[in-house]
Amino acid sequence: MDNTKIAVLCSGFGLGFYIPGALLFRQLRDRGNNPALYVFEKYLTPEKKSGITSNRKEYHEDFKVAVTASKMPFDIRKYFDSQAVSALLQEWRKNDIRFFISLSGHWGYILDQYQEMVDFPIHVDSMLIDADLAPSWVGLRRYNPSYYERYNNIRFYNMEKYQINYALLPDDNKRIPLPQRENRFVIHGGGWGMGTYQATIQKLFNAGFFLDIVLYEDDQPLIQDSRVHYYRNDPMWKCWEVDKNGSLFPPFSLEIPEKPNKFQQTDKTHWLFEPICRAKAIICKPGAGTLIDSLSSHTPVVLLDPFGKHERKNYEIWVKLGFGIPFAEWEATHFSTAVLEQMSEKIAEYEPSVPRYIDFIEKRI
Repeated sequence: MDNTKIAVLCSGFGLGFYIPGALLFRQLRDRGNNPALYVFEKYLTPEKKSGITSNRKEYHEDFKVAVTASKMPFDIRKYFDSQAVSALLQEWRKNDIRFFISLSGHWGYILDQYQEMVDFPIHVDSMLIDADLAPSWVGLRRYNPSYYERYNNIRFYNMEKYQINYALLPDDNKRIPLPQRENRFVIHGGGWGMGTYQATIQKLFNAGFFLDIVLYEDDQPLIQDSRVHYYRNDPMWKCWEVDKNGSLFPPFSLEIPEKPNKFQQTDKTHWLFEPICRAKAIICKPGAGTLIDSLSSHTPVVLLDPFGKHERKNYEIWVKLGFGIPFAEWEATHFSTAVLEQMSEKIAEYEPSVPRYIDFIEKRI
């Protein structure tokens, strides 16, 4: 590859708009490209950044509040740190960055400022990794509708044809056929611990399954049993400060009773992907990152209540393709693993036909 600089623009709202960008950044880097990774929240005022932490806690404790908030798009520009944004634009110009991949609509306003500053055209891929517009893209459409006419909209899903247009698949993933995996399930609530996942834990434990459960905030392990593993992201880690601590993905710990947490760093992929590759299914809401994990690992999703309209569409396409099943329907089968194995086979048959987004990029730069 040449020395073309590529800016991958992520967001720290949850991890669904950060982890996919970090995965893409790593793929680009490993293939000899020259990427840089930016996280939107770094360019907000200190007051707004501190509010993100309180929002995360509130959304974790009350999913209804999170769903309501997703329906109210707002103009993010009033929260910009003008000095930080100005320094960023100068950095881009100094480094002659002309190719951008954006995972959040909030970046649209800053990209427009940059285009007005420089005397050359910039190329932007708006990477729409949900089956419908997520709240940041809805807000951009309301407050800056012409944005969608200026740049390249990369839709990962076609809802009219119920097909997957692009995938963020790992280059070196070795998948385990579902019948060879133990009866273990990964249960989580996305990056912010949102949704109804906690209500499923006791039911699955009573059914005799092994569980890998992600804890959030001040959650404590509920079940003390060797069949249940609890994990936790480092609560001090913030993705908009990745350049300060050197960890591309969230450090994590395996919760061991009466022992202090020892957080481990990982740079190859996000740490939860390995348990997912060993699991019979992922049990969670249908976030964009979860769909990427599902397709990449050939692991079906037992679907819980979605967060917003965009996740409702994610839910719909995964059911339509046969890659996921609503929790209530799976429960009605008495938690049949045979049903999950059939879904995994469908994913394995479908996945090789999906173009890799990184291949699409490399043909154009």
